[in-house]
Amino acid sequence: SPLSHSSTNNRKQPIHPSIHPTGQHHHHPTPTSTIMSDMLAQAEEAIPAEVRMFSGCQDSQTSADVSNVATFQLPDPAGQAGGACTSAMLKVLYADHKDTGTDLSFQEVISEMRTILSQGKYTQIPQLSSSRPLNVGEQKFSLLPDDFSGRKLAVMIGINYVGHTQGQLSGCHNDVG
Repeated sequence: SPLSHSSTNNRKQPIHPSIHPTGQHHHHPTPTSTIMSDMLAQAEEAIPAEVRMFSGCQDSQTSADVSNVATFQLPDPAGQAGGACTSAMLKVLYADHKDTGTDLSFQEVISEMRTILSQGKYTQIPQLSSSRPLNVGEQKFSLLPDDFSGRKLAVMIGINYVGHTQGQLSGCHNDVG
């Protein structure tokens, strides 16, 4: 394609034309930092808010329902049903709340969630998505960015498969409700 350049790793890299003093067009690869800046600007225009989302599993997986979240040793489960990922996250956050000398990073939170689920024989792998670049290994976990000001909104979605004998969940409403 006239607007791309094949590099040695066979990936197409966008290029921009420049005009040589002789009047001929020459193509030079666009620096990755410029591409990333352009992509970030487009993302900020499309999604003005900073959004972080934990998903219960990968797209190809199913999030498990737990008939009694007491198995996660949460402070007050009242024997209710709920989601395995939500219960794992709460277990991590309750433990972190007790240890006031340590602030977990986003990476540590999701890693601990995955460990708890794996130890409980759950195969789902929780995911973290963000509308902005996020240094998951260094940035401390927080529901709000440090420099946040303005209106706070949260969206929680519980999905159920009503009428589906094998897929109907009994606890997703407890996670969200």
